[in-house]
Amino acid sequence: MASGSKDRDAARFELRRDGNGQNDRVSNHPEIIIVARHAEKPEPTAGSLGVDRLGRADPHSLTVVGWQRAGALAALMAHPPSVAQPGLVRPERVFATKPTSHAKSRRELDTASPAADRLGLEVDASHGHGQVDELAAQILADRRPALVVWHHGEIPSLARALGVDPADVPAAWPDGRYDLLWVLTHQSTPAATGEGPAHYSLEIVPQRLLAGDVAEV
Repeated sequence: MASGSKDRDAARFELRRDGNGQNDRVSNHPEIIIVARHAEKPEPTAGSLGVDRLGRADPHSLTVVGWQRAGALAALMAHPPSVAQPGLVRPERVFATKPTSHAKSRRELDTASPAADRLGLEVDASHGHGQVDELAAQILADRRPALVVWHHGEIPSLARALGVDPADVPAAWPDGRYDLLWVLTHQSTPAATGEGPAHYSLEIVPQRLLAGDVAEV
């Protein structure tokens, strides 16, 4: 095998000893990736306004209910799994969409920040709208489980970029639902060599965090 191939293989897999003293191949991709939409956004025509974390008016941030959800999500991420969400793990990385002069929404960042604070982490907001491929590459390059808070319009594309079978990815995140999580679980195969792409299963689970959250997906 050429040295370049060996280097790529080493970057994606490591050797460990199992209980029988045999070498086992372990993927360097995260076992679990949790994807969330930002929490509730302002709907001025319905009377719900955006505020920042200090309660000041901010049309690019969350509603009061959105801030409540962000806080509840932080508690859920700090103490997984729960009876309602047995597949969750404690994230060791937190990502959110980067606000820009063209896409000014801070809702993803404001939803992710309480969870990051609770977990003692920094939010990685180095990628913005239209950069799901770059974001996916960064997530997959590190084994640590991740929480990703992203714009719901791009979440199906992100799931496909992370390795979910396109046939298993819904065409769109439901417009009125802020109370869902997409949980991606890495699927390893005996024939895995580290040369192929990552492959993840997708489970859509209800958050069940606030009054009014729907138990069905």
